[in-house]
Amino acid sequence: PVKQRTVDARAVTDTKVTGSGVVAADADQVQALVLLDQRTRANGGPPSFTARRALVTMVRTDGGWLVDNVQTR
Repeated sequence: PVKQRTVDARAVTDTKVTGSGVVAADADQVQALVLLDQRTRANGGPPSFTARRALVTMVRTDGGWLVDNVQTR
């Protein structure tokens, strides 16, 4: 239902990273807190602004660092 409402509203979202920092790290895993500013415009109306946070967990693999988990808040 959310997807269809978004499509029907012709919503456009622009998200920018405004800050980040390491919460915990070791040789094979890093957790970083990422601060995001999100601007959404629907049906040509005025934009709405939302500040979000994401806790991103990265793990080291043979192919390099990969995202293992993202928790938004």
